[in-house]
Amino acid sequence: MYTKLGFYVLILSAILVVPVSADLVGEWTLDETEGTTAFDTSGLGHNGTLFGDLTWGADGVFGGALNFGGGSGYINLDIGEVISELSEGTLSIWVNWSGQGGNWQRIIDIGTGSAAGQENYIYVCPSTGATQALRVSIVTPGGGWNEFDSSEGALTTGWHHIAVTNSDSEATMIMYLDGEEVGRMNNMTHSIDDLGVTTQNYLGRSQYADPYFQGDMDNFQIYNTVLNQSQINTVMGVGFLATGLATRPVPANNQADVDRDGTVLSWDPAFSGAIHDVYFGTSLSDVNDASRTSPMGVLVSQGQSGSSHALANRLELGKTYYWRVDEVNSADNSIIKGRNWSFVVEPASYPLSSDHITATASSQNNGSTGPQKTVDGSGLDENDGHSTQPADMWNSILVDSDAWIQYEFDGVYKLDKMLVWNGNQAAELSVGWGLKDVQIETSIDGTTWTGVEGITQLTQAPGAEGAGPTDDIHLGPVVAKYLRIKILSNWSFIPNWAQYGLSEVRFYYIPVQAREPDPVSGTDGVQPDAVFGWRSGREAV
Repeated sequence: MYTKLGFYVLILSAILVVPVSADLVGEWTLDETEGTTAFDTSGLGHNGTLFGDLTWGADGVFGGALNFGGGSGYINLDIGEVISELSEGTLSIWVNWSGQGGNWQRIIDIGTGSAAGQENYIYVCPSTGATQALRVSIVTPGGGWNEFDSSEGALTTGWHHIAVTNSDSEATMIMYLDGEEVGRMNNMTHSIDDLGVTTQNYLGRSQYADPYFQGDMDNFQIYNTVLNQSQINTVMGVGFLATGLATRPVPANNQADVDRDGTVLSWDPAFSGAIHDVYFGTSLSDVNDASRTSPMGVLVSQGQSGSSHALANRLELGKTYYWRVDEVNSADNSIIKGRNWSFVVEPASYPLSSDHITATASSQNNGSTGPQKTVDGSGLDENDGHSTQPADMWNSILVDSDAWIQYEFDGVYKLDKMLVWNGNQAAELSVGWGLKDVQIETSIDGTTWTGVEGITQLTQAPGAEGAGPTDDIHLGPVVAKYLRIKILSNWSFIPNWAQYGLSEVRFYYIPVQAREPDPVSGTDGVQPDAVFGWRSGREAV
C-alpha cells in the first residue's frame, strides 16, 4: 500500500518519463534561488534575463516559483529564433495571479513592439478591460488581430495551468485552462512563426504601457507541435492536483448530442478530494451559486465517495444542462468549489444530409439549376442565410403547367419537420418565382401518397442576400421514403406566369433505428469477451 508521499513521487516519476510525441524547444522551471538568470532547462540555451521587482523562492506547483511583485518585474527570454520557426506550437505555463493591479496585465507577451500599424506579438492576458476575461491574442503588421476570450471569464486567483496551441496547417488556435478547452478560434489568419525573429519576449510585461503582472509563475514550456488535450494533461504533471479541482468531465464540457437516457456524470477527482458534492440542473446561475447551506434544488449528491453519478431521470431533448463537482479535502474538510460544466442533450430530430436524398423535378431551367441544388447547401452561409444567385437554386422552365419537385430518401425515415428557403432571386419581390400555393405529399412506396395537413401556402422570400428559412413545416411526424411538393401557383402578379423557383429544403428525422455500434462496424481484432453496445432508437423499449 502506497503512502501519500510515495504515491505522489510515483506519479511524478511516471509523468517525467511519459513521452508526448513532441519536442520541447524551451523550458524555464523558474525554481532558481538567486541571480538574474532564468535558465532554460531544456538544455538548448535559451536563457532569460530578469529585470525589476522579482523574487525567487515562492511556493510553486513543482517546488520553487518566481514572484512578480508588480512594480516593474519581468523576464525577457532569448527565444526569437524559436518563435520564427514555430508554425505548429504549444505554450504551457503555471500561473498564480493575485487578481490585483488592474486589467491588461500580461502573463506572456512575445513580439517586437506595438507601434501603430506595426503591432507584432502574441499575448496571454489574465483579464482584459472591457470583457474582463482571460484572453489570447496574436497580431502581425497590417494583418489585424486574431483573438478570443476564455469561456470561464477572468483568471481566478490560485494556481492554474494555461496552455495555448496554434496550428498554421489547421489555421486554429485553442486555449486550455487546467487541462480543459475554454476557447478556440478557427480560420486563423496568423500563426506564431509569422511574428518572425522576436526580440521582446516577455513573461510578466506587455508590449504596451500596461500594468506589470502581479503574482507567481512556474514552469513555462514551449513545444514545437500542437499538443492534444491528453498530452496537455500529461505536461501539466502532478501540478493539476494542486488546484484541488475535479477535472476531465464526462460528458465533456460543452459536449453536444448527449444521450438523454441513462446518462452518468463522471470526472477525475483531485488528489485531495476524499468525497465529492455534485450539483446538476438547467440554470447556470443556480448551479454556480448553490452550496451545501443553500442547495437551490440542484445539489443532487452530497459527500459521495465515488467519482461518478448516475442521473435518475430522463433528460429533456435539446436542453442544456449545467453541473459542477466540489471536492472536499480529506485533511481539513474544506470544500473546493468546482468549475461549471455543461452539455446539450440530443435534439428532437436530426438534419438529413444531402447524400441521403435524391431530388427530381418536373423540369429545370438549365443545367446549373437542377433540383439537387435544393438539398446540397448551395448558397447557404454559416448562419443559414441564402444567396440571391439563381445558380444556387432550382428553377423550372418558363412554362411548367404541371410543376412539382420530389425528394427520394435512401431509406424509410420518420420525418419530423422540414425547413424551406423559398425562391430568393434578387428580383423575387418584383417577379415572384417563389412557390405560393402548394400541396405537400408523402409516400412509402412512391405510388400511394398522403397529403400533409395544414400546409397549403409557402411564404415568399425577400430576395435579399443572407435570407433565412421562410417556413418551418412540421410533418406529423410521418414515416416516408418520398416527399413531393406539387406546385399550384407562384408569387407573381403576372397572369399565367408559370415559372417557379425554390432555394433550399432541409429535412429533419427522428432516429428510431439502433445506431453508433461499439465496436464500430468493420473493426478488426475485437477481443472474444468484448461487450457490445449501441445507441438505442428513440422509441425502443
